[in-house]
Amino acid sequence: MRLYPLEQIESGQILGRSIFGDNGGMLLAAGVELTPSLIDKLSDNNIFYIYIEDEESKGIEPKPLVEDRVMVRTVKSIKDVMETSLYENRAKGRSGVVPLKMYRKVMDTIQDLLKELESHDDILYTVSELMGTDMYTYKHCVNVTVLSILTAQTLGYNHEQVRNVAMGALLHDIGKIEVDTELLNKHGTLDHDEMVELMKHSAIGYEIIKDDPVISSYTKQIVRLHHEKLDGSGYPLGISGDEIPDFVQIVTIADMFDAMTSDRAYRLRMPVYSAIEMLMVEAVTRVRPDILQHFIQNICIYPPGTTVRLTDGREGIIVDYRKKTPDRPIIRIIKDPQRSDFYEIDLIRELTIFIDGVVD
Repeated sequence: MRLYPLEQIESGQILGRSIFGDNGGMLLAAGVELTPSLIDKLSDNNIFYIYIEDEESKGIEPKPLVEDRVMVRTVKSIKDVMETSLYENRAKGRSGVVPLKMYRKVMDTIQDLLKELESHDDILYTVSELMGTDMYTYKHCVNVTVLSILTAQTLGYNHEQVRNVAMGALLHDIGKIEVDTELLNKHGTLDHDEMVELMKHSAIGYEIIKDDPVISSYTKQIVRLHHEKLDGSGYPLGISGDEIPDFVQIVTIADMFDAMTSDRAYRLRMPVYSAIEMLMVEAVTRVRPDILQHFIQNICIYPPGTTVRLTDGREGIIVDYRKKTPDRPIIRIIKDPQRSDFYEIDLIRELTIFIDGVVD
């Protein structure tokens, strides 16, 4: 299978990977033949990219770091946690504290993710194509958690420290439960007043959990400070340099990367390699370069199913990669002026050939 923009999908093509709706239920199952009405259904649910099965990509299987069923269940759990916390606190006339049962659910969710990552330690992180943009806040929290766990482990954090970072990452946007849903899902650029309103979420999130005795100081600082930058340009406090803990920077980088590489109602994502290049620029003044380097070690720049263009003009689909050399994958060539058949090359053995870019 391979990844296609929805706008290029034609009737009769076969869906390669299941798509899930806002409630976590199956929207379309893998293997279904796409019709104009089903393509419209995907568009109505803000699905912008899907995997399809065709002859050129037959036998190519993406390697999810977190299995689809686990990812969907995790997204549903964090959605339940945030919405239940908001509902129960409003019903009881209070603005803070995560209900104990919800705290336990978060811990169970983190444990599930840790087990899943341990069982797939030979796989790099890839951007997921499972749910529409209406679930962005919840998908984003889970993606940031996975990325933060991987980075913390790469940095050598112990098990307890990793769990604390994971808790902070999973709850880092909990303040958004108090932000107007229409603002969160707005199509188009936010104006100044809307941006100011949205930027309140980190302070609101901190207020929700700051007096909760069962939540660690790690988590509380991550929720409050994950938008702070080393040069003092962040918010809500405008602190800088060593005032920002390293474990907060882990979540900051993961948060920035996922925001760049996720589809939104008002813009499509950017390619992974472009996001990494932008983060490298940010590392000059705004994020820790050493933490960013550990972060990048866990990212698959060109996952299986991605169509790429090579420096010699040929085009092909990524078949597989090696974790230690992900920029030198195995590629199935599907467009070669010299040949009409499909064949595979291994960039480990083709040292003069490089990937020039991703082909939509």
